[in-house]
Amino acid sequence: MWTPAGRKSVAATTQTYSIPAKSVWPFLGAAADAAGWKLKSQNSEAGLLTATTPASLRSWGNKVSIRVYLQPDGVTAVTVESKARAQLYTWGKTQEDLDRFFSALHRLILGAQSVTT
Repeated sequence: MWTPAGRKSVAATTQTYSIPAKSVWPFLGAAADAAGWKLKSQNSEAGLLTATTPASLRSWGNKVSIRVYLQPDGVTAVTVESKARAQLYTWGKTQEDLDRFFSALHRLILGAQSVTT
């Protein structure tokens, strides 16, 4: 949903990886932690984590769902959706939260790959 100020109160981003979904799963919780999120639930069979972001001066916090799955082309995808809890304007914080999560996830995956090669 777009707000009148042009800032989304809901944002979703998908990134793809050339490693198996089961290899990405262990990094999701650590990336959420590094982004400052609080994990609420984890279901490895469904490939789903839920979390919340903390409140700030620009946001009352968001509800986040993180999903890892195999796309039809065989590529692993991670989709993160973040929804503002109770406000219309997020002043760009929702997208910043997603960017921070994926930055941490990329660092963790690359770090693990450099250790194994």
